[in-house]
Amino acid sequence: MTLAAFRVLAVMCLCWNLAGMVGAQAPATTNTDPAPLTPAEAEEAPLPKLVDLKTPNAEELLRGKPVDWLVLLNQDVIFVEPVKPRPDTLAILKQRYEETLKIPTAVLPLEEKQAKLHELQRIAVTLLDRSEDPEYVIETRFLEKIIYFEDHILKRVALLLDERNYATAYELLMYVDRRHRGWPGFDEQYYRFLFLETGHWADVGQYERAMIQAEELFARKPDYPELARLFGRIIDGLLKERLAEEDYRAARHFLARLKRIDAMHPTGERWTQLLQNQAQELAQQARAAQQQQQHREASILIDQAVRIWPDLPELRATHRELVDRYQILRVGVVVPDDSSIKTMRAAYPYETAADHRHRQLCELPLFEPERVQDGLVQFRSRFIESWEPGNLGRDIDFRLRLRRAAWESRPVLTSGEIVASLANALDPQRPEFDGRFEHEVRLVSATSPESWRLQLTRIPLRIESRLRRDVPLTPETLAWSGDLNVQAATRPHQQRFFQAEDPGDVQIFQRTRLQPASPEPWHIAEVQEWPFPSWELALQALLRGEIDLIPQIDPTDLSALSNDSRFFVIPLALPQTHILQVHTASPLAQNASLRRALLHALDRSLLLKEEILLNAAPETGRLTTGPFAQNLSAYNRLLRSPNYDPIRAAALVATARKQLGGELPPLKIVLPPDPAVLRAWPAMQSQWKRVGLTVEQQIEPNGPWDLGYRMVQLTEPTDDLWSLLHPSGSSDWADLTVYPHWLRERLWDLEQTIDWTAAERVLHQIQAEFLVEARWIPLWEVDEHLIARRRMGGLFTRPMHPYQNIERWTLQSWYPTETP
Repeated sequence: MTLAAFRVLAVMCLCWNLAGMVGAQAPATTNTDPAPLTPAEAEEAPLPKLVDLKTPNAEELLRGKPVDWLVLLNQDVIFVEPVKPRPDTLAILKQRYEETLKIPTAVLPLEEKQAKLHELQRIAVTLLDRSEDPEYVIETRFLEKIIYFEDHILKRVALLLDERNYATAYELLMYVDRRHRGWPGFDEQYYRFLFLETGHWADVGQYERAMIQAEELFARKPDYPELARLFGRIIDGLLKERLAEEDYRAARHFLARLKRIDAMHPTGERWTQLLQNQAQELAQQARAAQQQQQHREASILIDQAVRIWPDLPELRATHRELVDRYQILRVGVVVPDDSSIKTMRAAYPYETAADHRHRQLCELPLFEPERVQDGLVQFRSRFIESWEPGNLGRDIDFRLRLRRAAWESRPVLTSGEIVASLANALDPQRPEFDGRFEHEVRLVSATSPESWRLQLTRIPLRIESRLRRDVPLTPETLAWSGDLNVQAATRPHQQRFFQAEDPGDVQIFQRTRLQPASPEPWHIAEVQEWPFPSWELALQALLRGEIDLIPQIDPTDLSALSNDSRFFVIPLALPQTHILQVHTASPLAQNASLRRALLHALDRSLLLKEEILLNAAPETGRLTTGPFAQNLSAYNRLLRSPNYDPIRAAALVATARKQLGGELPPLKIVLPPDPAVLRAWPAMQSQWKRVGLTVEQQIEPNGPWDLGYRMVQLTEPTDDLWSLLHPSGSSDWADLTVYPHWLRERLWDLEQTIDWTAAERVLHQIQAEFLVEARWIPLWEVDEHLIARRRMGGLFTRPMHPYQNIERWTLQSWYPTETP
């Protein structure tokens, strides 16, 4: 070794000791400087040996200063800042040296060539020192190797992987990748990290996470050892979980992902064969059920077989035959996943949206609303073929339609059964008694088995609206019809469809009348309502083909779904009107100031936009001034919508407080279990509280309440108005004494009129007076739309309710051929 080289090494030793870097590990940054050594002490201080040093830990590598180790021929180690070029510094300098030697002197003068060769035999380094001049050079012939900072990180990563500390190992790997992408040895450690962590996720049962990571490893290193075995373990876990949940679509999805990686993977072939066998077995059971005339079981079994493995070629024809024979309509309904929903439903005294939907599906009144025309709701009857007035309209002769079409699901009623049912409504001793109906009808009598007569004391405005009542099934009706489902006898009011099983997660409704065996096409035989905790999950099920119809579209997706060719988006004939009804026994019924305060304290425009319509499709909702739909002639279009005026509301609250003796009791409100209402309720409560009103939700069944949140569709305003006058919907005049005399006179005028123009005028007056007095608090009305897959036929253009004309609906079999 030359004197100059020894001098360089000696100075390096001095710098090392001055920096305080003595020990078995790499230096870490400190806040205090070490005391300087004397020259004599520096000459005696030895360099650390490689064998005595340990790999820096993760904290030192991440937080400390990057350090390279220069390993001398005698295994001494010098700590320097990262050298350049890197990596493979010595190999690069040697290659450049050899390339320079080959350069002819005609190109590169001799002196310049010697100087360049001399430079390529040295490395410029910066010692880890705080002295004034830490820059030095060292000849490469004294170096055995360079251990780079990145090499330390990768070595620590290997140790961390041995310890199963995957989080820290990943952090260090990303540090290397950001610092120097493509560093030698990085890929090997990263592949090992992916493989080991994937195995860890599989061990703890997080198979989907393991699958994603295994696919990433396959994309980078398809031939990684034991990767195929790991895929098999992951797929086993995934499919066991999905099949336990009967989620066959997800099972096929994961199998397809495995086949894209390895089409002949043993695990994939094993599960494929198992699912194929299961589908074939169900198909055989479906055929056996068909031979025994168990069409429902056959349809369910073959549909399940297709959902398990649709790629079996022999299933398609069988599926079409059996599913078309017994058609099951799957409907998705949004039921918020909240433990308080059942409590809310029990406390709510009115019909919920689900109750209304089920009533329209099951009950079959003598007259039912069919369409809206010229501002009026038009009615039709499935039972009555004709009705002729006589005696100046005071007698009406009805003739029944005893023959039924093949698609109709209804009993055959005789005049005796209808007369007996209507007679019960005229008897004050019967629970079916209707005071208003009894006031109008003098006598009801049967003139023959297929005709009956209604004798009136006065001519009603519309006789069809008075006969919107069903005739309960009796043993005689069942015997006369002959083809009704025997289970329908236990549900006498459910004559179109009946609820076949006790309410549970999935509600099942079946046709009351069994379909004939020979005529085609067959129609919907069963309706299943599947609950979903959110609109998003219901829409996902519709897109996947798991359900066929959703009765109400969320406003946020209305525009996009309307332009989707896969679906029918059908608007309903009447919007849904939201109002707050005042309980007649509440202090609100006697205090107009308090009622007006409730009205003016609500920013209805903001609530409608942000909470009900969710800032989307503003044309589907609008403010209202009464409970009638705005496309009906009964709606008073001359009324101005009440303003949001919190200052006025606060003044009215102060007035009401004074009128009530200086204290306002908290008000109770009953809410329907509807997602839109539940969104709007906290904001409504907050706005009332801002003006000094405390309104609390009533969740106790049969508990007292002051306000009722109603969502109504009043098809016949002159009759349906009564449902808003009294909490019970009573038609007894004695229950209306809470209202002032002039208002009862208006109601009496409405009851006596036989002219629709006069009735509209009275309805407009009542609406105006109720608005001025805040007898009810109008909120807004929202257009409703249903969405159905295009495989459905027979849908009404603008139905009155989602299930209108369902008896004539047909459902083409849908075969899931796409790869999930």
